[in-house]
Amino acid sequence: MYDKSDEELAKAEETIGTFPVEVIERFLSSVEARRPCEACGHSSWAHIPSYPLFQMHCTNAQSLVLQVLPIFCQQCGNTRLFNASRIDYFVRMEIQGDKDAAKNA
Repeated sequence: MYDKSDEELAKAEETIGTFPVEVIERFLSSVEARRPCEACGHSSWAHIPSYPLFQMHCTNAQSLVLQVLPIFCQQCGNTRLFNASRIDYFVRMEIQGDKDAAKNA
């Protein structure tokens, strides 16, 4: 969850949103995002093209925002949300090997 200014949030979203679809697919694979649905048991998942991020705002604190990437079960509509900051961490640590990110984790 973020407790940052609108400018900082926009910058974070812009950074995360620049990852190629292949990188997002690699992240989803690494966390087994398409394992069988916990609601209906089917394994058919869909996403919105280009993987846009969604912002979830806290109802009692406007500055608290969580950015998520959704995927949807094609059978029952169950939705899984993946925290955008975790995707960013995956890219920096597991793809780019960012040593500074490991220190700040």
